[in-house]
Amino acid sequence: MAFCTQCGKEIKDDMIYCPFCGVSRKPTFEETADPQDIEDTKVLSVLAYFGLLVLVTIFGAPKKSVYARFHANQGLLLLILNIGLGIIRSILDGIDWVLGALGGIIALLDIFTIPIVLGIGVIQIYLTVVGVMHAVKGEMKELPVIGKYRILK
Repeated sequence: MAFCTQCGKEIKDDMIYCPFCGVSRKPTFEETADPQDIEDTKVLSVLAYFGLLVLVTIFGAPKKSVYARFHANQGLLLLILNIGLGIIRSILDGIDWVLGALGGIIALLDIFTIPIVLGIGVIQIYLTVVGVMHAVKGEMKELPVIGKYRILK
């Protein structure tokens, strides 16, 4: 028998939802990662959060490593987000250049583009730091907002 993590009542092992409070008993990633797997692939998991080095994790980690695959997926999501944000920054820079070439409008546009570009940089750094911290601690926690998606199985 198992116990509900929400209400603490005893429930059957095969139940997906607690019959008393309705909370889902879907297993978390922490429950499926082997401690030896975590120790063996921790360095590769950290590398996953540094741009194209995610490829080292994807191709270098053992295919059976749940821990490395989880962090490779998180790193790949972060890389895709960073590419998308880079495209947005390039578009803003292009608009800024064109309007500046037309004369005088650059100061007005900078009021809007500089905070956006700085915000994009802060988001990128924050998500990278959070991912690296989880990997170093041996945790399998999803990145905020983007972490719930799965590309790698």
